[in-house]
Amino acid sequence: MSIAVDLNWSSGSNTTSHDVYFGSDPSLGSADFRGNQVSTTYDPGSLTLNTSYYWRIDERNDFGVTPGQVWSFTTESGGSSDLVAHWRFDEPSGISAFDASGNG
Repeated sequence: MSIAVDLNWSSGSNTTSHDVYFGSDPSLGSADFRGNQVSTTYDPGSLTLNTSYYWRIDERNDFGVTPGQVWSFTTESGGSSDLVAHWRFDEPSGISAFDASGNG
């Protein structure tokens, strides 16, 4: 079984485009570069169960590039295919997670 997700983020006010980095190694490098885009959504394709993934969005504008923070998440190890997860990045502690079933 594989997992499908979309990554979403908010853009800075002067941002003209975003460099997307996504991979399974916390030290994201040039091999993890997925391209430059204007939109604030990225579809990494099918993900593997029980795997940690890392992503970073660098913002570009007329003055250069501002590197983003590295975010991470780990996919579930199995179970119900109806499980839906949501990651919030706006909490004071940085990250909280819950599942949409109300059980998390």
